[in-house]
Amino acid sequence: NLTEQYRCIVDSWKIGVEFHKDEVSGLVDREEIKCKVKYLMDPSSGKAMRGQARMLSVMAKEAYNGSSKDNLDSFVKFLHK
Repeated sequence: NLTEQYRCIVDSWKIGVEFHKDEVSGLVDREEIKCKVKYLMDPSSGKAMRGQARMLSVMAKEAYNGSSKDNLDSFVKFLHK
């Protein structure tokens, strides 16, 4: 579900920003996008989010290496027989 993925990225992982739609048009307006891009590009405000993203990247790479990777490689080899 897209909403669950969105909530995970924004609320749990804290590596995304929430966009608010215009109540009348139902679309995200130009000013909202400008504000969020400025937030992300600002060295101080986006720093925590970028650090969190780096940490999650390292964790994902570590999770892939080791037994998970070995199990997946074994499974793929088994399928190719």
